Amino acid sequence: GDHRDHHLSIRRQRQMCIRDRSYTDGNRKAMELIYSAIDGNISLAISSYTLYKVWGTDSFDRRSEIGYSGLLKFLKVINVDSEIAKIAGHIARLLKETQVSEFNDFFDEHAIAGSIVKGRECVAVTDSEVLIDEPEVRFVSLDSVELY
Repeated sequence: GDHRDHHLSIRRQRQMCIRDRSYTDGNRKAMELIYSAIDGNISLAISSYTLYKVWGTDSFDRRSEIGYSGLLKFLKVINVDSEIAKIAGHIARLLKETQVSEFNDFFDEHAIAGSIVKGRECVAVTDSEVLIDEPEVRFVSLDSVELY
């Protein structure tokens, strides 16, 4: 009864901003997140930059486009405006000081995800552990996401 309803309402209120491309790789946890958003249990957002990256993937074909276009109805798309871009630049510098990566995409995508969650009641879900000392910016690895 009551206890379960309370948890359901908390679950519905939880928001996640996701920049993860694991969904394209068929990652089970990423798919669970998407299904939760479709069911209306959580809110998911994706940046316009991540859309650009997904649409530009080598393996992206007409079938992928149809599938992703359908999914977009259940995701909030956040455009990268000048404010987000400035915060992302700041976060990218912090990431470069603390994270080891040979890919600049890592810094770009994570910085944009971080700038989107800053000041919002949500977390950035990523495919890898990200440690950053920035107020109001929280990264959560996909593997550690608990939906229930």
